[in-house]
Amino acid sequence: MLSIVNEMQFKDGDYIFKEGSYGDWIYVILSGQVEISKYCRGQKVIVETLKEGDVFGEMSFVDKTPRSASAIARGNVSLGIVDRDLLDHEYNKLSQDMRMVFRALVKRLRETTAKISAFSGRQDQRAAKTLGIQFKSGRDFTKAYAVNIGGGGLLVRIDEPVSVGAKCAVCFNLPGESLPIETDCQVVWSSLGTEEDKKIVMAGLQFIDLKAEDRDRISSYVNKVSQLEQKQDD
Repeated sequence: MLSIVNEMQFKDGDYIFKEGSYGDWIYVILSGQVEISKYCRGQKVIVETLKEGDVFGEMSFVDKTPRSASAIARGNVSLGIVDRDLLDHEYNKLSQDMRMVFRALVKRLRETTAKISAFSGRQDQRAAKTLGIQFKSGRDFTKAYAVNIGGGGLLVRIDEPVSVGAKCAVCFNLPGESLPIETDCQVVWSSLGTEEDKKIVMAGLQFIDLKAEDRDRISSYVNKVSQLEQKQDD
């Protein structure tokens, strides 16, 4: 069990720390979700979305270098700060050889994260923006939410569980546009969680037969969001 010395609260969109900043606190998520993202070639790439119980910030603690990615609250988030004195005490008890192994592992993880982000940025740039959508996995469309969008698909929050591989359909409007986008999708992953004692389902959807002009519209929207976010970060 990690020793927590302080708790911090964040609202949706708040930065816990930014890519390139210095700091070696280690955090554990007490409630909510935290997005880990970085910029690659001017594009924002979401590396991972962490949930309750996950620990992050450990790499900068080990190698004392700037943060390799940004950590952003998604929804209301409560974090525990791990006891730094205890961590220092335990880490310093390790042999020099073992500390060298830890630093080598962190270095390799940083390099791997950078390579994955570069690949993801080339393949499917995404915008972490919430959009109201219509979702259909049965006979009727129901209201749902997309929490990020790219030319290849959506990450959606829905009310009922769906099976990986299942076919579905979505219909939505991009902000500022009146012409809807409607396409078939396939569920590539699905996860059941809770938020404020309410069950939620998150699912990754891959577009099927999305029209070329609709893909261009999505890409244009994602580029605008990415450029705006990068300006805000500077």
